[in-house]
Amino acid sequence: MRRLLLLSVLLGLLVVPAASQAATPGVNISTFSELAAAKATGAKYVRIFAPRAAASSDPTPFHALAAQAHADGMSVIFVLLGDAGGGLTPPDPTDFATYAHNFAANMAGTGVAAYEIWNEEDETMFWAGTPNAAQYAAVVRAAYPAIKSADPGAKVLLGPLTGNNYDFLNQLYANGAGGSFDAVSVHTDTACLVDPPSSYYRENGNIARFSFLGFRTVHDVMAAHGDGAKPIWMTELGWTTATSTCARGMWAGKKAAGVSEAQQAANLKEAYHCLASYPYVETALWFTLTETNSEGDELDHYGLLRTNGTPKPSYDAFRTVTTRGDTLTGPCGDFDAPSLKVTSPGTSEQYVQVLTISAVATDATNVARITFQADGKEIRNFTGADVGSGKAVKLDWQGAKSLAFGKHTITVIALDPQGNTSTVSVPVTRVKKLKATLKTSMKIGKVKVKGRKASISGKVAKTASAGLSGKVRVYWQQKRKGKWKTIHGGLKPANKPFTFRQKLKRSGTWRVQVKYVNVAPYKASVATSKSFKVR
Repeated sequence: MRRLLLLSVLLGLLVVPAASQAATPGVNISTFSELAAAKATGAKYVRIFAPRAAASSDPTPFHALAAQAHADGMSVIFVLLGDAGGGLTPPDPTDFATYAHNFAANMAGTGVAAYEIWNEEDETMFWAGTPNAAQYAAVVRAAYPAIKSADPGAKVLLGPLTGNNYDFLNQLYANGAGGSFDAVSVHTDTACLVDPPSSYYRENGNIARFSFLGFRTVHDVMAAHGDGAKPIWMTELGWTTATSTCARGMWAGKKAAGVSEAQQAANLKEAYHCLASYPYVETALWFTLTETNSEGDELDHYGLLRTNGTPKPSYDAFRTVTTRGDTLTGPCGDFDAPSLKVTSPGTSEQYVQVLTISAVATDATNVARITFQADGKEIRNFTGADVGSGKAVKLDWQGAKSLAFGKHTITVIALDPQGNTSTVSVPVTRVKKLKATLKTSMKIGKVKVKGRKASISGKVAKTASAGLSGKVRVYWQQKRKGKWKTIHGGLKPANKPFTFRQKLKRSGTWRVQVKYVNVAPYKASVATSKSFKVR
């Protein structure tokens, strides 16, 4: 007995715990005959269309499918549509609710997981004319109670949003659809999606709908309307292995329609890895189980199985997900904003005219833009070669002298390539006077002389980060009877390198004298001179 107990303990220690898996995996099928192949993948859900004409005239095959799937350890998601061929015509809400009720009543007791009310109702491919949120909301409001009364154990899903269409979802809430679904469906297998799941971009600050991770924005909309506790069901995700050029949408003719078979498999694993971080995405069904040969190049190559039944690399990847869960590690997507430090101005710094603004941002990927603002108004954007992770950005802002005397707010915003932003604000005060306490010095080069034309270049070197304003004054002086007499003169802004050029009146011994004419908080500099001869 002790030996048996010890053996049991040792065997238990050898069991490797399954990796995390938030979204339960499933597959889309197009025919009843694919059920056995779906079972072989380890899928827990299958999804299939139930067009009204077929489902109403003879629901027996649908009933048999649901019952067999349940016996095989799977559950069915039925997509309720209009007539065969996609059901393009928007239905009468009451009429559709009657069909939905009758169909759900026929399926009750078979373990149906969910009924989806229509398919991609936000696209003209499935909703004739212009997609209309008000029309569809009326259908949902009528169908939801009809289905729940017939098969209360099943969920009722909002028709899938094409490409995480959060704007359409907002419109549905505005039209009173909020209380008429148990979960929101989304589709991420949008036309010409070739980027991996962790890659995304933003639109108006939101994760874009045509990014895989756009479901985050869908959930944000749900939460904003009090539905944050409701789940999302991703009833289609996938990448096509089409080798043609994109033929649909905004990228038509501009990029490849699909990815390689190896990349498709990699994207599949990464997609389920990403979803493991979002428990509110309860299910995720790959589109599709078996490839077709009649839908066009792009749509024909989403399958795990080729048309002849042979598996693609994505089939093995899917089997890994269904049997072992998420086997990848690390984050999915970069959502960390840049680290941002404003080095000037200092907090509550006072200034008279010019204000120096400087900052440095660091980010694991890169820094795409740094923006300087004063009181919410843009001063300047820095992009391209002007920015980079760890690269300081600096501006001696002369426009600061246009601000009214008193308190103001300087804001610096750093943006990474994914659109993550960091913001730091610093209060400053413009004053009429400051004590001149900071030193400056003049840095000038050699006097260049050609005939009677002379030039001198240099700059004012400051000893602090505070902004430098004021002028540089030059005196061109000739020695006469042992004394220096000023013949020519001029002024240049002190905040940048300068060059003075002067045509001298006559030959002789000359000198150029340069000094900084100060504006607080900087002191005037000691004049610096260079002597030379003009022949």
